Amino acid sequence: MKIKMYTIMFFLLAGLAFGQRKLTTNEATVIVVDNMVAVGDGVTPLTAAITETDVDVELIREYDDGSVPTLVKFDCTAAGVNDLVAITSASTSVTGAFSLELTAAQVNFTGYLTVTVIDTDVMLPWSRRFIVTSAAMVDADYGGTYQHVLLADTDHVINHLTIDDDTGNALVITTGGGNGHGVVITGNGTGEGISVTGGATGIGMEVIGGATSGSGMKVWANGTNDIGLEVTGLGTEAGMKVTGGATGGTGLHVLGGATNAIGAQIIGTGTASALQVSASGTSGNGIDVAGGTTGHGMEILGGGGATGPFHALRLGAGTNGYGLTGTFDLTLLASIGSGVWTATADNTNTAQGTMGRYAGRKGR
Repeated sequence: MKIKMYTIMFFLLAGLAFGQRKLTTNEATVIVVDNMVAVGDGVTPLTAAITETDVDVELIREYDDGSVPTLVKFDCTAAGVNDLVAITSASTSVTGAFSLELTAAQVNFTGYLTVTVIDTDVMLPWSRRFIVTSAAMVDADYGGTYQHVLLADTDHVINHLTIDDDTGNALVITTGGGNGHGVVITGNGTGEGISVTGGATGIGMEVIGGATSGSGMKVWANGTNDIGLEVTGLGTEAGMKVTGGATGGTGLHVLGGATNAIGAQIIGTGTASALQVSASGTSGNGIDVAGGTTGHGMEILGGGGATGPFHALRLGAGTNGYGLTGTFDLTLLASIGSGVWTATADNTNTAQGTMGRYAGRKGR
């Protein structure tokens, strides 16, 4: 009797230890109930005929969210739902192995599933544990579309990698040592280093700077005369939309790349303006310009060509506003010549520069 009890424990523990097959959640499946032994001596493989409806099955479901485990019981059938079918060979009709169908409802969870098959009249209880998980994880283990990869802390070369996740973030990368990059990507030939497409109404890429002072994004050109960042809008939308910080940060800050390099170069296409500026606040200026130590605040050159000449600056006033106001040296303006400045001065207010005001309202 002692030998028989040891034998029972061996088969139970062996089944629990080595049966970690993965099952797909909420998908009907067939499992193998093998190594069944006769109840008489607990050693001989079960070869006697069984009555399927006398076989009871217990399912203990352990949930990965920490919920209280549940127990599901059912009787096997000879055919159809939850059928128990002998796996036969040419030499014998029964080999101690059976197939058992589990329905989608019986595996509609994620976690661990312990299956116990009981018929005390003909065989010892049989038990095995399974992992119930997503289709992607099951597919990964059995060489399908998805591959589950665990990489050690060394360099690895992966020729092609597709990541697809239907439960959350498809890819999370965190670096914990030194000042290492979270991810380094290099394209080949004319291919992009990274190509990103947003969801139907989602952002293609969201970049957040470091917690203390890191930039949201920093872009360098790699070649001698390459563009650092190239942005193209679609349809009627802007190529780039920039919003400054909430407490006074500049929307866009541009510096020239060298001692005498231009900070920003803006070129219009066709008949469109190269630069259109409008203030959205109640009293904000459309544009503020400050020159360098010995430089002009603004230098404007008119266009040329066969159909010219074109104005270097053309001003138009609003309903109650001036085309140009400021402080002017009228003598200096008059000495420039009519080819540059065309206006008639009203010398009643030289401090306001009525010459410039008149030119802005009338001169076209």
